[in-house]
Amino acid sequence: MNCLHCGSEIPMPDFIVDGDMIYLIHRGRRFLLDVSGEVPVLVGLPEETLQPANIPPDEGPAEELILKTYRGRPSDSNAGSLRREAARHQRSQSEHKVLKNSPFQDQIIENRGRNYLLATVDSGNHRSQCLNTSGQVQLFFGGQGSSPGRFCYPKKILRDRDCGFWITDSRNCRIQKFTATGEFEFEFGKQGSEPGEFSYLSGIFCHQERIFVADTLNHRLQIFSREGELIGIFGSFGEATGRLNRPYGIVVENDGTIWVTELGNHRVQRFSPDGEGLSTISSFGRQDECLNSPAGLALHGDELVVADSGNHRVKRFSRTGKFLKSYGQGGCFNTPMDVAFEPEGEGLWVADSWNHRLVRLGPGGEVTSTIGGFGRSPGLFDTPTSMVIF
Repeated sequence: MNCLHCGSEIPMPDFIVDGDMIYLIHRGRRFLLDVSGEVPVLVGLPEETLQPANIPPDEGPAEELILKTYRGRPSDSNAGSLRREAARHQRSQSEHKVLKNSPFQDQIIENRGRNYLLATVDSGNHRSQCLNTSGQVQLFFGGQGSSPGRFCYPKKILRDRDCGFWITDSRNCRIQKFTATGEFEFEFGKQGSEPGEFSYLSGIFCHQERIFVADTLNHRLQIFSREGELIGIFGSFGEATGRLNRPYGIVVENDGTIWVTELGNHRVQRFSPDGEGLSTISSFGRQDECLNSPAGLALHGDELVVADSGNHRVKRFSRTGKFLKSYGQGGCFNTPMDVAFEPEGEGLWVADSWNHRLVRLGPGGEVTSTIGGFGRSPGLFDTPTSMVIF
């Protein structure tokens, strides 16, 4: 592969992951990759330079080939394997189908015992999968695209009171609602900065018939009715308390208190029910008590658990911000993007995104099981970013 800007050969480019953002490093320069289309684009370069490399058309676009192979098998850099991976990826785009399993709806309405179900966002495969704790797929739906029911790098999933799902379709700048069996119901939102519009949305949470959405690159939270009607907006870009920089995860307590993670400000912020900034937790750094691009979060009793994606850790804090515990030392995680507790609170699941798997931690933080691995087939993942457990 040759650099489309300077023409020099790039046998295997280096990438940096910053939260959800992916950068290519070449000749000391850092280029943001836009991976929303068929071929990833180096943002900011002249449009006429953004042409696919010269490889046979039936073997897939070279830029996507390099990016996908890096994410799945970083050590595999020979050209033949790269071309085969590109061809497989190109074919897989037409193979996403809804898998309807008749026992599934009975399971989600009345789940017996402790064999919980996990509904996940499989972001790089542009789909959602529902699995049991043994990794058996019960349902999957989606596929890459912009038509209703398809996704372009979905980010977060929410399970509704009717057992259906809300999914933030990040690069399509919309929210989609699905039934319990993965059938599309409706959508709302479009790209922009006006009220009701989105720019790279991520987190979603439902509280008292209101849907809270993290409008990430507009640096605000928007609140909607269950029908998609805009109710309110709060937040604007900045570092002061009450302002936001790339909000990502959202949790709302029973009393209406709102907790938000900020990828850009490297903190968790607490808001009153009317959107007034009250306090913040942590600051940027590598130390245990610090955060680096915090993503998903969960409340459990008197504690706040955060997926500290940039530090490759899961961290526990008190609600007052006191650091309590860190999990993931020794290379256990690679860019964890979400955390979720089992209904009885015994196990904590982690979306270990760049290891392409889901990891269960026991009460002491020990790894008790894993699900997934890199791949396109049902039961495998490409950067899972969210999950709900029921």
